[in-house]
Amino acid sequence: MLNREKGTTTHMPLRKRWLDVLAAIGWAFLASIRLAAFLREPTPLQAGLLLINLIVVALFILRRPAASQGSRSAFWLAAFTVFLSWFAFRPAEAGFPKVGLVVQNIGLALMLLTIVFLNRSFGIAPAHRGLVTRGPYRLVRHPLYASEMVAFAGYCLGYASVWNGVVWSAILAAQLLRIRAEEGLLSKDVAYWAYQRRVPWRLVPGVW
Repeated sequence: MLNREKGTTTHMPLRKRWLDVLAAIGWAFLASIRLAAFLREPTPLQAGLLLINLIVVALFILRRPAASQGSRSAFWLAAFTVFLSWFAFRPAEAGFPKVGLVVQNIGLALMLLTIVFLNRSFGIAPAHRGLVTRGPYRLVRHPLYASEMVAFAGYCLGYASVWNGVVWSAILAAQLLRIRAEEGLLSKDVAYWAYQRRVPWRLVPGVW
C-alpha cells in the first residue's frame, strides 16, 4: 500500500484492469451497507465510515497499476482480514460505549489521513505501487494497518466480549502476516531498504 512520490507510471487500459473494476463493484456493495447504516443512524462515525468506503471504491478504479504483486495466498489472507473486519464483530451489552466511540473516531480519522497520503497507491493485497514516505509514513511503515487496529479496538471497548477480543486478536495476527508478505515483496526494491532504515517501526513507534 505504498506510493512513489516522484516518477511516472504507465496507464493500463481499463479492459486489462478487470480485477480492479470487480473489486470496485464489490466494495460498492459494502459501501451501500454503510450508506444504509448511515441513513439509520446519521452520526459522524457512520459518515466517516461511509466516506472511507466511497473513497476506496474510487481508488480501485484510479489507482496505479502494480509493478509487482504478492502471492495468491497473500491475496486470500487480505480478503480474509477484510471479511473479519466487516462481518465478525458482534454488539455486546458490556463495555464502555463513550470511550470506545472516542477511540473508534481516532482510528477512523487516522485511516482517512493515511488513505489521503496513499491516494492512487491504495491496495488491499500486497503489491508494489511505489513508495510513500510522507505524512504518517514518516512515523511507521504501515499506518493504515495501525489505524485500523485502533478503530477495531474502539469497537471492542464499546462492545466488550470474549468473542470480539478473539476477533480483534485474529485480525491483528492476519495484519502481521500481511506486513510480512508486503515487506517481503517491497524489499526487492533497494529504495525500500533505505526507507526501512529511516523508519524502523512497522506499527507502533518505539515498540515494533
